[in-house]
Amino acid sequence: MARFSETDSPAQRVRLMLRAKIALGILVGLLLGHAATVWPVVVCTPFGSLTATLQLCKPADAEVNWGASYRNNLDVIDALFAGAGTPQFGAVGVGIAAGGLGTITATGPIVGAPTTDISQFYAATSFCKGDTATLQNGLLPVRVASNDWAIARTAAGAETINIRCDLTAPTRTTSGKGWKLTAFKIVQQITVAALTSNTFNALSTTTYANNVANAVAAYGGSITITMPTATQANPYVTTGGVGTPAFMVTPDSQVGMDFTVVLQNTGVYRLYGLSAAWTQQD
Repeated sequence: MARFSETDSPAQRVRLMLRAKIALGILVGLLLGHAATVWPVVVCTPFGSLTATLQLCKPADAEVNWGASYRNNLDVIDALFAGAGTPQFGAVGVGIAAGGLGTITATGPIVGAPTTDISQFYAATSFCKGDTATLQNGLLPVRVASNDWAIARTAAGAETINIRCDLTAPTRTTSGKGWKLTAFKIVQQITVAALTSNTFNALSTTTYANNVANAVAAYGGSITITMPTATQANPYVTTGGVGTPAFMVTPDSQVGMDFTVVLQNTGVYRLYGLSAAWTQQD
């Protein structure tokens, strides 16, 4: 049994208890004929004390030969960091209880992984328009059923309609930040008579500046999509691939989609909207 003196410091008492446990472990090992558990030794100077949280050794004033305790302190601190010097916040706590919830305040930018699961639906009644000679011959809002709307046209002959849809998201001006379009889907329906053609024209950006011609440029590199023409009872949901997604970093600009449908006489065409897949980087 370890015996303490009233003049022993807390660190000295800890060392005495550990030494007693080590001795007991060795004795048990000799009696049982196999290795016994040996408790770790807290490395400190004879008159030093231990810090409350990390158990680092604080040598007393005027103590010498405390190289071993100093090296042990470094080992304890080093163990709190992962590769490349990254602090293990769950172990350290960094201003909050380890494993608890709280706020970490840092100076300078913190770059996290991009968010890749953002999906937004753009209803055709709000984000798409079709051009024709007169409004009544264009794509008009139609209530198919409660909360089921589209813009639609029943052709009175061979008709060509150019369609434009906006897919604009917030724009950042820092390179590699903000939003980029990675894929999209067009929700459309063809009934009564097949389309003569359904042509995807472009996915583009349009940038505006004072007293300067609007700048239209291709967006996303090669676009892959197979546009439907055959009739079917329910809507098509057609996926388009974006070859080279790019973050939108130009102010006063938007992303838009342009395609053209050619209807036969009596053919019915409905456009419900578009779904866009975005990646965001803060």
